[in-house]
Amino acid sequence: MFCGTACANKALNLKPKDRIKLGDVDVSNRYDKEKNVTYTNFNVFDFEMADGSGSTHSRGAERAVDDGEVDDDGLPF
Repeated sequence: MFCGTACANKALNLKPKDRIKLGDVDVSNRYDKEKNVTYTNFNVFDFEMADGSGSTHSRGAERAVDDGEVDDDGLPF
């Protein structure tokens, strides 16, 4: 999962088979005893392109990413 608005915006421009170098990440494992499977989860906070270009390929129009802000209009508290 790409976390944070800036990282998520960069990730939207990635194409299949693009190679990236992970920067700040959080890695966690979860073992499912019934299925005998270990799941590894990556939360990516920063990355760069593996070729060192520092920017991702442009797709033309940028897609918007939710900024994570909660609109609390109408909440009772």
